Amino acid sequence: MGEEAVSAIPIPLNLIRPGPNDRTVFDSGPLEELARSILDRGLIQPITIRPIPPSDGTLYEIVAGERRFRASQIAGLSTILAFVKEMSDEDAAVVMALENLKRNDLNPMDECDLYASRMERFGWSEGQVAERLSVTIQRVRRMLTLRRLIADARALVATGNMLSSHGLQLARHDEAVQSAAVRLFKRAGGEISLVKWTHILNDLALTSVEGDQGSLFDIEQDWGEKVEPKRLYTTGRQAVVDLPDWEGVVPFPSVADGPTGDCLYAYATQLERDGYAEGAAAVHAIYRILLDRQLVCIPNWRRHR
Repeated sequence: MGEEAVSAIPIPLNLIRPGPNDRTVFDSGPLEELARSILDRGLIQPITIRPIPPSDGTLYEIVAGERRFRASQIAGLSTILAFVKEMSDEDAAVVMALENLKRNDLNPMDECDLYASRMERFGWSEGQVAERLSVTIQRVRRMLTLRRLIADARALVATGNMLSSHGLQLARHDEAVQSAAVRLFKRAGGEISLVKWTHILNDLALTSVEGDQGSLFDIEQDWGEKVEPKRLYTTGRQAVVDLPDWEGVVPFPSVADGPTGDCLYAYATQLERDGYAEGAAAVHAIYRILLDRQLVCIPNWRRHR
């Protein structure tokens, strides 16, 4: 894909259409903040668009910058600065993917579908996905595992209510085990450490292999009593919390910008993306305990989901 010197020009918003974006969630809060920023300071980075075939110069498809496009609509603008480039479907798909992968808020299911769609649409191998999108092949394979999740589990992972580490463990099992495990996960309010989650899945899987649906139900009920959330009281001298070990976890930043809740949630998300699954689960657990005690608030961007 060759690079050409192209100047940004104003294009009417009504002539621009969103492309096949891998991001399925655009939170209204951040979009409104971006809209205010555009009104106050202008558009810092133009979007990238391409003529929609047949190329007659009247309609355009967004290749990169749909958030800026949506925010400009919210701001009530009639035009937006854009780089207009001719590019093939495959080249456009590469640019779209790179644009989305550099954002921290791309949810795991969208990332999984991003890789899968390139493989299905253009016949890429896992190695080609890794090479063209500048990610490791191990990450591509790991995220593609999430395709095996049942619909309820996919929704939990996509909304951030289930960590991708839990989803990856779950995806290794059949539909019956996944269904029982998801019911347990919801019953526990999502408060299951990765270690305990692995034990639950192993117990359910062993029973499922034996083909005894009644025993599978019994195992589910037994674990249900164990994972039922217990109220945490703050009036006593001590509160005993079941947290994973901290071994191998990178330290919390010494200087944190923003409210404590925002920082904890961002830190847990970064740990998970870096492969520290146990550490991410531990930080999420602490965040939720503080949230229950009303010592922190839900991050602003998550309130709009």
